[in-house]
Amino acid sequence: MDHFTVVDSLVGRLEELETDLARLAGERVLILSELAAFAGSAADELVSDDVLRKRERQALARRAVIADVAAATRTTEHVVTSLMAEAESLAGDFPQTLAALREGGLTHKQAQVIVGEAADMDADARAELERRLLLLARAGNHVTLKRQARRERERVLPESFAVRHARASSHRNVRIEHVRDGMSWISAYVPAGFAASIDDRLRMTALAHRYAGDDRTQDQLMADAFLAALLAPECACVLGESGEELPVPSPLETFRRIVPTVSLTVPALVLLGHRVGPDGQPLDPAELDGVGPIDPETARQLCGQASSFVRILTDPVTGAPITIDEHARVPSRRLKAWLRYRDGVCRHPGCSRPALRCDLDHTTAVVEDGATCAGNLAHLCRRHHRLKHLANWRYAHGAAGHMRFTAPSGRRYESPPERRVLRT
Repeated sequence: MDHFTVVDSLVGRLEELETDLARLAGERVLILSELAAFAGSAADELVSDDVLRKRERQALARRAVIADVAAATRTTEHVVTSLMAEAESLAGDFPQTLAALREGGLTHKQAQVIVGEAADMDADARAELERRLLLLARAGNHVTLKRQARRERERVLPESFAVRHARASSHRNVRIEHVRDGMSWISAYVPAGFAASIDDRLRMTALAHRYAGDDRTQDQLMADAFLAALLAPECACVLGESGEELPVPSPLETFRRIVPTVSLTVPALVLLGHRVGPDGQPLDPAELDGVGPIDPETARQLCGQASSFVRILTDPVTGAPITIDEHARVPSRRLKAWLRYRDGVCRHPGCSRPALRCDLDHTTAVVEDGATCAGNLAHLCRRHHRLKHLANWRYAHGAAGHMRFTAPSGRRYESPPERRVLRT
């Protein structure tokens, strides 16, 4: 038996095991939902104190059952509480998802994504989103499904994106959590357009220092640039433990020089203020690459600042690109802009690294007469790019942007494009 046959056999066994685990997760959901129902109906039997109100007795009964499950399964009550709430939601509001989980047709994490994205919707919208996500779950992992779910959610919700964004924006905030070892977490709740620009600027600042010879990691440099922008205009760029200053600008100076580059996909009619297309269906919202849907007003403002954005206008019915305006910080070819739109992320199955941070790879090398065209180019992150060249992974293009990946063991995986295309 050759090595590839052994790998194929072992991967096949793992695949079967994951299916069994999904089925077991489905059975666990049923048991936990039955325990929750029992705790609610048998509160008088489980709690002996007659002075307590009915709601208090039910809460205590639930806690008693949760404590029992946690002790029996050697896990924490916090975990059991979360699993029980999820089980009640799945059993009560997502019957098709639960059925697919019990059949092994999707993973537990995928089921969690569906519940998380649709739980706060009304019954009709929830059922429609569930139907769509169950179809999408067949072709990827939970990370891919979560990214797709944000887009599908916008298509299903009856309330306009602008109204929901305005409501959410009113709750923006910055939170500080002090943790051990003298450290703290700082997080800010802000509109996506600003967050994407800040993230890109921090990354470009870090890369500029890495290229200049700074020995700090990418994460360290991004954090230092963030602090410099807020607190330390005079902050010097210092090399690690040596204390030697580099002959490059401070993180703040670099940060201010960089213009963020963000790809923005906008249905053409959205720019004109329309909410529905010619077919009477709601228009898809504008999207920031790597972030997801944004409100129409922000999209129109960003299109007016085209020097910092790659704008891709799409047909309101087919979703195909009408035109691609290239006004990025570093001018790019129309083909590159189109491929970033098509791929969205690294094309390796299950990878979610944004295309902007990936290599644009010739599937068939130029030295082997590979053409420089959409049908021979795809985005691969550095990790998966190396897999292709060093670990015998083979990639092939199909119709409409689809790709097929073949592992060294001979197992094949499909990779649909992030966005639908009419031709390549």
